[in-house]
Amino acid sequence: NELTARFAPKQEALYGKVSAMIKQAALHGKVENLRYLLDEGFCKLNVEHLKQPLLDAAKKGNNEAVLILIQHGAKAENIHFNAAAEHGHLAVMIELKKTNPSLLVDRQIAKVVADKREALVGTSQFDHWAEIADLCATSTSKHRF
Repeated sequence: NELTARFAPKQEALYGKVSAMIKQAALHGKVENLRYLLDEGFCKLNVEHLKQPLLDAAKKGNNEAVLILIQHGAKAENIHFNAAAEHGHLAVMIELKKTNPSLLVDRQIAKVVADKREALVGTSQFDHWAEIADLCATSTSKHRF
């Protein structure tokens, strides 16, 4: 109809702006902004567009942002799980694994994590990295991605 055609270009512009705001909110841990943008549904988002914000939140270890994105349809994939492992975010790894138990960590990432754990023997961070290494060991892929 004429009205839809008239506002279609503006909808695309709004979609682009909201998508960029979601990415920034996830990247910088602005969970209230992220929740607001997703809850209010300013535009119908394709869940594929939540893949990058989920990756950013996983890398930063922002568990709350990860949960919000998953609640709004983001799919936990190996790339997200690997990013959380490499950056030492155990809580994010656990949440991602809950939503997708078949997630696998790449053997190279598992090796990096194991090396970090070994380098931290005798430090206060050892136990944390040991837990991450254990989760990686039970989630290691047989093939490289």
